[in-house]
Amino acid sequence: MRKFVLTAFIILVFNGLAESQSAWSTLGTDSLSRIEMKLKVLSDSIVRGVSDLSRQAALAEFNPLFLDLLQNPSTFNFPFDSLKSVSKVKSEDGKIRIFSWTVQSRTENNYKYYGVVQLMNPKSGEMKRFGLNEVRWTNEEAEQKELFPEEWYPALYYEIIERKVKKKTW
Repeated sequence: MRKFVLTAFIILVFNGLAESQSAWSTLGTDSLSRIEMKLKVLSDSIVRGVSDLSRQAALAEFNPLFLDLLQNPSTFNFPFDSLKSVSKVKSEDGKIRIFSWTVQSRTENNYKYYGVVQLMNPKSGEMKRFGLNEVRWTNEEAEQKELFPEEWYPALYYEIIERKVKKKTW
């Protein structure tokens, strides 16, 4: 039985990766909407899955699909409204967008956090995407530390607060 479950899990992961790579060639609003519907089904399974294994299988398909999709600049202004369990926030100046989501483990009674930052240069139209890697920090450590994408303090984001310091926006 374990071999069957593991095989099914691996097939789901590779199937999701293959589909995500072929979907980017024609990214119109129609294509984005179709991919968004697949992501919606997967995100619903991540939240409502009856077991940790089913949640992890959905996550293993959701993450690479969503991360690859967000590399495309046409996604910067796409609302992704149907992804209710994904927090989507944009800075007032329209240069930064942050996506964050979480997965609850039923057996370990904890959460694992995921996030992506998109940065848009409005002048050139060039966009960069950074996946965020969770690192567990104490509150005191995180308050005094400049964190980078590979050492992200895990959280769900609901607002981006801009501050001007010496004519520079932070």
